[in-house]
Parts: sequence; C-alpha cells; structure tokens
Amino acid sequence: RDLIDPIYENTPVLIAGDRLAELPDYLDELATVYTISAFEQMGFDLSPDSIWEEDKLTLDGSHGALIRHLLNTLRNKGYLLAEKDCLQRSKLVLKTNPEDLYQVIFARYPDFFAELTLLSRCGEHLSKVLSGKVDPLELLFAYDQGITSDHFYQDSTSFLPYNQMIADIVSRAASRLPEGRKLRILEIGAGTGGLTRHVLAALPADRTDYFFTDISAQFFSGAEQKFNTWGTLQFVSLDIEKAPIEQ
Repeated sequence: RDLIDPIYENTPVLIAGDRLAELPDYLDELATVYTISAFEQMGFDLSPDSIWEEDKLTLDGSHGALIRHLLNTLRNKGYLLAEKDCLQRSKLVLKTNPEDLYQVIFARYPDFFAELTLLSRCGEHLSKVLSGKVDPLELLFAYDQGITSDHFYQDSTSFLPYNQMIADIVSRAASRLPEGRKLRILEIGAGTGGLTRHVLAALPADRTDYFFTDISAQFFSGAEQKFNTWGTLQFVSLDIEKAPIEQ
C-alpha cells in the first residue's frame, strides 16, 4: 500500500476535471446515434410509430445477442417502446447525425482523438459487423489517421495516466529488491503491449525476466518486433480462467 498510495493520490489530477464531466454523456449519445444508423442500414424501419414483431426479427448468428442488447439499450433510452411482443419506434427524434456530433465532440475534446477515432471507425461500420460482413477485429486493429489500437492502449488520454501509474509502482517495487535479486514479472492480457512499454522502461533489463502473456498468440509477432531490443522477454499463451500450472 505504501507503494501505491503516493502515486494514486496524484493520478485523479491527470484523469479528471470539470472539463471532462460531460464527455461520457457525449460519447453515449454518439454511440446511440451510430446504433440507430446501423439498424437503419440493416433495413430496420425506424420511422416514428413503426412496429416490429420481435419473434420475426432476424437475430440469429454470432451477433444475435449483441443486437438484442442494442435494441434493449434503445428501448431504455426511449427510442423504442415495448408493446406486448412488439417493438414500436417512439416519437423521440435524434437531434443530430453521427458526423456532425463527432465534430462537436472533437472540437471540445481534441486530446481524445484516439478514442473518438476508434469509436467513429467502429460506429460507421457497425451495421456490417452486426450482419457478419466485417470482422470487428479488423476495425479495432486498423491503421487510420495515425491511430491504431496500439496507440490507444499505450498513449491515449484514457490509458496513459494508468500506464504511468502502474510503471511507477513497479519501479518502486523493483528498487526495494536486494542488490542482484532477479525480478520476475507476469503480465496477463498484454495484448498490444501498451502497458508493457511503460513498465519495461522502468525496469532494469539485466535482472528482469518478463513474461508477456495473452489468451491469443496473435499479438506475439507484433510484440516481438516492438520489444526486440529489450532483454529477457518471453511470449506465452495464457488463459487465466484455466489453471496456470496446466498451461
């Protein structure tokens, strides 16, 4: 605790503030607008008072549960009304479209460019994802306007303060080890290595064994290139929901 408290007490200054108070509501509204746009692109009639029989909706496939969740979200926000076994479009009108709302949010929060870029990229192609025409991973890990998921998880406004905080905590812990003592670190769900880069920079490479793990090995080739100048770094598949000793 004495390692964490001094760092944690200063972190809210980096990630909070009155200017950000409205950001979650803005992002929620943008996600809602993208959702409605996606359903319209998929052929759902979203004109006022239109009615759908729920048992006739085509919701099979790998994204059926997600589609139901999104429909329930629209119902909770008042855009859809539940009438017996039907869903009815309410008279609640969208005040804007995705493109205009994105520009409004970006003008107010330009330092959240990475977050907004990923949200808009996924939102614009949501209908194709839900209909199985586009793999969502292709959107998440695409290169667009200089923004990738790698940048998002490593240096974006949402993640950078936490990455720095964790790196500082690990550095303090390492400094307390006896001289010459080996440090062994297991990172679970390392993914693109966004946190890894910050933590490695705070560690002595000559006496650190670092285990970069993820449930999927698809991240390993990129991480090997990214950290090829670092010392002992091992890449291991690990599903933490299973007994580690069996893996």
